[in-house]
Amino acid sequence: FNKYKKEFNRQQLNEFFVAHKDEEWMQDKYHPDNCQVKKAATKEAIEKRLEVFMELHTEGIIDQSRLEKKNSEKIEILLDTFVARLEGSDVVGLLDPEDQERESLCKTTSLQLRTIPPTLKREELLSLLTKYPGYLRLSLSYPSPETRWKRRGLVTYKRE
Repeated sequence: FNKYKKEFNRQQLNEFFVAHKDEEWMQDKYHPDNCQVKKAATKEAIEKRLEVFMELHTEGIIDQSRLEKKNSEKIEILLDTFVARLEGSDVVGLLDPEDQERESLCKTTSLQLRTIPPTLKREELLSLLTKYPGYLRLSLSYPSPETRWKRRGLVTYKRE
């Protein structure tokens, strides 16, 4: 029975690969050339997040923050500051909660896309999403069995 199960799984994987090998998401995830580009972009994003975190830590801002419900406003300000710096703002210290600049720097609107066909190319989706003002970024998941092989996405726009 184990031999049969192993052969059945191998056959299912092969059929899945043949059915999806030319789709963009499969190429992005498994093709060696595309993997390196994605890996480099991910590494760059992680390094930027680390750089901003270390700046806040060095300034003592992280140490002043405790993750407790009673500090929710301070935590929101810390996260807004983090995002503002991550997106290139030259904010020094924490953002002032009363300052209008905080509103313009940190307020975005995100839309969750729950069901994206795996055959839809990223460029096709981007051509639609960038028609609307304030587009910032698109994050796409890989298809998975939990989503019946559909993708999910998160689109972020500036609030204007």
